[in-house]
Amino acid sequence: MDTIQDHEFEPAHCPLRPVRTHGPSVVAVSRAQRTLLAPADWIVSEWTPYLYRFEGATHLRVGSHVMESLVEGVFQVQFENQLGLTSITPYRDGVPIGPLVWYEVIASKFTSPDHSVAFLQATLADLFTRHSTIPFVTSALTERMVRESTAPPNLLFVYHFLRHHHRAFIEAVQAILGRPHQRLSDIEEQVRPHEVRHIDRESMIRMLQGGPLSPVPVAGNVQTLTPLQRLRPERIWQRRPEETFDTPENRYVLHICRCVLDTIRTIERTSWYRTNVPARDRRHIDAVSEALTVLTVDRRFVALGPLVVIPSQSRVLQRKDGYRELGVLWQHPQLPVAILRTGRPPADVSNAFR
Repeated sequence: MDTIQDHEFEPAHCPLRPVRTHGPSVVAVSRAQRTLLAPADWIVSEWTPYLYRFEGATHLRVGSHVMESLVEGVFQVQFENQLGLTSITPYRDGVPIGPLVWYEVIASKFTSPDHSVAFLQATLADLFTRHSTIPFVTSALTERMVRESTAPPNLLFVYHFLRHHHRAFIEAVQAILGRPHQRLSDIEEQVRPHEVRHIDRESMIRMLQGGPLSPVPVAGNVQTLTPLQRLRPERIWQRRPEETFDTPENRYVLHICRCVLDTIRTIERTSWYRTNVPARDRRHIDAVSEALTVLTVDRRFVALGPLVVIPSQSRVLQRKDGYRELGVLWQHPQLPVAILRTGRPPADVSNAFR
């Protein structure tokens, strides 16, 4: 590093010039300030635009930052939120073509460079004092930090979610079982004549066409019988209305209950659940498991088919009691991801249940 004696001379011409003539100018470091500001030769102001001119230069290194020229040999330099010592060196194609010149950047709001330097020194002293009094080192390898992670949560997250929302799960399932959603549909079937409830146009057409089963001729004088009396069908087509529980909404809640129930069983098989979970939380998890089991074995739900499509726009899921609450719980941003992922909790989870 250059010594103070190396700067006991008047600096040469400064290539920096302020853009605005009425703004702060570039001031040479006086002999009285050289001891304090060494090895700086010039004093420039913060937030003041300067033009740097050096013939043939294509790049300029300002401290550790490299900047390109506006036109060859001309650069615009401005120090923003930067106080203290810096250097400027001109380059051409990666090779320095001029001397390294040191500058001291001061805050222009102070009346003199001495006031700005005193403020900077007092601020740095306060920061070092504060850092030296804290009981730990913030940049050591033993630091503890919190950072955002894109990894999906594990079974420990599902356990805490169920522990906090066990009452909501139970009440939603009870509301669904108390009044499950039904849909009126039609069943098309071939019935025997004594089971016929009504005859419509389509039933008549199918009887005259023979239907899936050939009609049986009636014995007797065929000439005296009407066309309808000449036929005695064994089966008659009927459209019978029926209320069914096989709806997309019921398949959806059944899917949710089965997924959560399978996850609870996986949680119960883990070692941390058997050794660290308090008895009260186990009772809560058992109550959720019992309520979900009741829904999955209910005769109205057990015969339903698999979930094919999620009825996201269904009014039933938006308004009906039980369906609405269970849908909100399942739509938690992390719950489905955690349930559908096989994960392991941390090795030491003794503090996670306090």
